[in-house]
Amino acid sequence: MNRLLIAGAVIAALVQTAWLGSIVYQRAQFLANGQEVRIKVEGYDPRDLFRGHYVRLRPTIREVPRSSVTIDGDFSYNDTVYVLVKPDEDGFAVPVTVYSELPENPDGPIIRAVARSEPKGSTESLYLNFPFTRYYAEKRRALALEDFNRDGQLGLILAVSETGTGMIKGLTIDGEVFYEEGLY
Repeated sequence: MNRLLIAGAVIAALVQTAWLGSIVYQRAQFLANGQEVRIKVEGYDPRDLFRGHYVRLRPTIREVPRSSVTIDGDFSYNDTVYVLVKPDEDGFAVPVTVYSELPENPDGPIIRAVARSEPKGSTESLYLNFPFTRYYAEKRRALALEDFNRDGQLGLILAVSETGTGMIKGLTIDGEVFYEEGLY
């Protein structure tokens, strides 16, 4: 009975370790192999005592003038959309096309978002939510980054998969890489 209990505990520990290792490995592969996209962020000063130290990121591509993009397909409020981005003259991503479905052979990186307005709405802008709006850091670094963020100097480097999933890979200050996420 004792041997069976020990064997069960060892097997459970090995399965848990393998599962955690696969999560770390998948994240490292995503960061290493994802297409790199740089996005400007706007200043925003969060104050939340219960969520730890973080910098709130507001990507400038969250509000897109309807006249500057092509809208391909129909979607509604709260639907998943796919945004084709191209670099501008400063190297930061700007939306070119918003798709209702993931395109098969896009000619650039695609970032998945959630539509927060109708494609043919009454406002002049199309509003999008992206999943990379917080960057957690230790207290001193988060406070320093908030200052850069308020001054409009902070940028975001994403790793983007073929399915449009974006993961924060690093940060820039005035276009220079300030921090790059380690693979492990």
